[in-house]
Amino acid sequence: MQSQRESGNTSAPLLLWLNGGPGTSSLLGVLAETGPIRFDPDSLEPKLADTPAWTDDFDVLYIDQPVGTGFSYASNADGFATSQEEIVLDLFEAFQQFFQLFPEYYEKPLYLTGISYAGKYVPWLAVRVHDENQKPETRQYPLEGIVTINGFTDPTSAFSDTAQFLYQHGLVDRNGEAQIQEGAEILAQATELEDWLTAVLIIADFGNNETGLLNNLTGYTQMYNVADPYDQGLPPGTWEIYPEFVNQPKIRDAIHVGQTPFGGGYDVQASLLLDFPQSAKNKLVTILNNNYKVLLLNGAIDLVLGPRTCTSLLNSSNDWRDLDLYQQSKQEILKDETGSVVGYLTKVRNMWQAKVLGGTHYAPANVPGPVYSILKEFIAASSIGR
Repeated sequence: MQSQRESGNTSAPLLLWLNGGPGTSSLLGVLAETGPIRFDPDSLEPKLADTPAWTDDFDVLYIDQPVGTGFSYASNADGFATSQEEIVLDLFEAFQQFFQLFPEYYEKPLYLTGISYAGKYVPWLAVRVHDENQKPETRQYPLEGIVTINGFTDPTSAFSDTAQFLYQHGLVDRNGEAQIQEGAEILAQATELEDWLTAVLIIADFGNNETGLLNNLTGYTQMYNVADPYDQGLPPGTWEIYPEFVNQPKIRDAIHVGQTPFGGGYDVQASLLLDFPQSAKNKLVTILNNNYKVLLLNGAIDLVLGPRTCTSLLNSSNDWRDLDLYQQSKQEILKDETGSVVGYLTKVRNMWQAKVLGGTHYAPANVPGPVYSILKEFIAASSIGR
């Protein structure tokens, strides 16, 4: 989708947007998070978003991936990815084809962005693009930086202090805190041993909605909002209705998908089961150490992937050359145009860590204004050392 700020804007940066899941279609991003389109849940008619859209100022490329997600399909089970290595092979091929079809984008700044499980996809793809750019015979992709929102980049960091967080919010007692902390320690041990089956069972046991440890201890059926046990993160009915919306013949015609079935993502999740507990921290550190711009944004009330998980991730990134600077840094207060506090921002060279007040797991949807303001400021900022 091209920037709506000016017709034919030739200078707007290009943003690649990826939803997470795994198995969540990036059309959800178009229709409920960062795109300019919404839909009426009763009539299934499209309408313009009444909140800031990322396409207001930027060109945004939305890709359904891994293969089997949304309108991206595989003819049989062998086509489903089982690892980030396989995901990035497919994604980079699509990425290359896009630039071959639209070579004008070689001249525009490029940012790779995504939410939740895309906290793995984004750094993996960024490193792949970086590596490709080191080849002298290759036309350079104009990669400037990456953005992750509530990224599931490093599962061990995500769960390391969840028990304390839930206790401090009054959601569990000391006994419940001890149970959750025990699981986090087993997860860390299994991760160190690369015992991925044990690790994924711990994660599944914690958050399996109505049968998991979180539900048993707190009654929460969703993990998107620490203040609401039932919040699905998006407007009521979105998850159930948006597949029906995109499957309408007129919508399928408009996005040129022919008779391709719309995948619900379950096969994608199953194929990537053992990828769930694996970390992409080393890929993120590679991007940081090569002076790319990095924005790590978290909604302050995301129950599982809030700001504390990003702080744990960065503090455990021992190979990050600016770790000492980060640990000595001080955050600044973010205010909107009315002077109201909307969040906090820490800057260390090209790394920005943003915390958005009121932001749930789907912060671009529930606090779109502050998220978009931070994004614009980040992209407008000069890169240091590149």
